[in-house]
Amino acid sequence: MIFQQLVNEDSGCLSYLIGCSEAGQAVVVDPGRDRVDEYLRVARKKGLRIAHILETHTHADHISGNRDLAAATRAPIHVHHAAGVVFEHEAVRDGDTLRVGNVELRVAHTPGHTPDSISVLVTDHSRSAEPWFVLTGDLLFVGSVGRPDLGGATAAEDIWDSLRRVLMPLDDLVEIYPAHGAGSSCGKAMSAKAGSTIGFERRFNPAFRYDDKRAFVDFIMAGIPPKPAAFEKIVAKNRGLAPLVSAKPRPYSAREAKEALAQGAGVLDLRDSADFGEGHVPGSLNVWIDSPQFAERVAGMAPAGAPGAWWSGAARDSRSRPCRRSRCTTSPPGSSRARTSSSSTCARPRNGTTVTSSRRCTCRCSRR
Repeated sequence: MIFQQLVNEDSGCLSYLIGCSEAGQAVVVDPGRDRVDEYLRVARKKGLRIAHILETHTHADHISGNRDLAAATRAPIHVHHAAGVVFEHEAVRDGDTLRVGNVELRVAHTPGHTPDSISVLVTDHSRSAEPWFVLTGDLLFVGSVGRPDLGGATAAEDIWDSLRRVLMPLDDLVEIYPAHGAGSSCGKAMSAKAGSTIGFERRFNPAFRYDDKRAFVDFIMAGIPPKPAAFEKIVAKNRGLAPLVSAKPRPYSAREAKEALAQGAGVLDLRDSADFGEGHVPGSLNVWIDSPQFAERVAGMAPAGAPGAWWSGAARDSRSRPCRRSRCTTSPPGSSRARTSSSSTCARPRNGTTVTSSRRCTCRCSRR
């Protein structure tokens, strides 16, 4: 068996490439849209063809790369039949299996976090007929369990049932690999460890301390983190109900940007906190573009759907007009992918978002 965990440290998302070297085939589980080239590179390096794409649930914190990866590989996309997706896919149900050579992936329906959540028990038949590890999706994390996003207390009861029906009967030595780690908003108090075992979680995970369902539900429902930013929009995209690609921005002059701000557009300052503290547009929000979980923080702080101006560079005077050497980083609210271009103008996507550049000229050219 070939096993590769791929980590997105910015979002805390974990995806997996599982393959059989003898068969030359692989399955990619929970692909992120910003990592498609990496999956292709890893598969090519290991001499594998991506034959299947599998989702453990409909994600609400990032855009899935399943359709992009399918377009590049012609591999079918497998999702649980309760996912409600409208793009081409192959539905899976409890007990279904995928096979690549000696490696078998068996689907176990484990609702709770979402109605379509599954766990995937992975067996290398060249070693044993028993599962080696289980991909737990957002049911069980290292040190935590998934949040009941849609169903409240009823979904929390489903998490209880799924844990006891599918995971707790497994041997203590079975390894677990979740869909998210530390930094993700899909759970609380998650460990930064990339994996664990059933035995370790049985002993140390707080969610396993409760023998009473009511006490477990109260524990899960207490202190649930805020929903991931742009929750509804991301889910709609991942179900195929909304387009994946946003409208491209058009250039905006400094005067047009100023007018947009005067009409109520917000300002998001992408500089580090030191530069921001020395001078900034009054009322602007500051999220350093190189900070961890940048996209998630931006989407969480910026009002959903509101027009906003994005400022980058080392501006010390918000009235300064950028020179030709300034750089403009543009991305609509809720987007997890920023685009950087050389420009001294601003850009405004057709959806009403204003994107600006405000890097002050360091060559003392006195442009204002």
